[in-house]
Amino acid sequence: MKLWTRVLCAILALLHASWAYSAATVASAVGDVKVAAPGAAPAALAKGAAVASGATVTTGPTGRAILRFDDGQIVAVHGDTTFRIDEYRFDAQKPEADKGVFSLLKGAIRALTGAIGSRNPQTVAFRTPQATIGIRGTDFVVGSVNPTFAGPTVGGIVVNSQAVTSGFVQVLATAGPAQAIAFSALPPLVQAWFTELIALNLAVFAGSVAEGAGQVAAGLTAETVLPWAFALIAAGLVLASDSDDGGDQAATSHHSTATHHP
Repeated sequence: MKLWTRVLCAILALLHASWAYSAATVASAVGDVKVAAPGAAPAALAKGAAVASGATVTTGPTGRAILRFDDGQIVAVHGDTTFRIDEYRFDAQKPEADKGVFSLLKGAIRALTGAIGSRNPQTVAFRTPQATIGIRGTDFVVGSVNPTFAGPTVGGIVVNSQAVTSGFVQVLATAGPAQAIAFSALPPLVQAWFTELIALNLAVFAGSVAEGAGQVAAGLTAETVLPWAFALIAAGLVLASDSDDGGDQAATSHHSTATHHP
């Protein structure tokens, strides 16, 4: 294999290793909003940024974010919240590969079902320290302050295997039963969270379903990857040129020697 071929293969391998699919795009970000890939330090998150499967989104007290996932799912993240995308897979042409598992470690979110939740709802789960919430064509809110509070605004949810089609429930213990609770009986902080989240017009963030996963993850973008790629390609061409010249010179030297020594 010629040197330039080996260099090209190495460049392609590097790009393949660096390029990753995203799970969601930031449709809106206000205030202190950060994202951290597994094992990485948190970085500021702005509108239009890609968020990878495995990443954790955190907001400060005045931070707010709205994530639009590739299947059209919308998640509004309230302030002082920690929300993790545990595992997300979507390909419009491969329903069998669908999966969406998320964790609300603290704070509150509102989630609006996307294509995965419509065609494969059993593959979607939102988890808190006390509960696992499944969806059934749903628009719902969840607050985690130990205990967990949740309720659907449209459709229904399943909380620790219990169907909930209206009102709100609380879960006091890990994997415990979902107990009905009136809105007026919710803690004041949770009431404030849910009031703000339910008032959001999430329809303005909806759009057509993406054809599979998004562009990049872990902070890698075309702007950061391509300059390195071009630099490596340039270096590879130089090395390849030197190698070819060296080969030609060797061939010429060998031919000259053979000519002068019968």
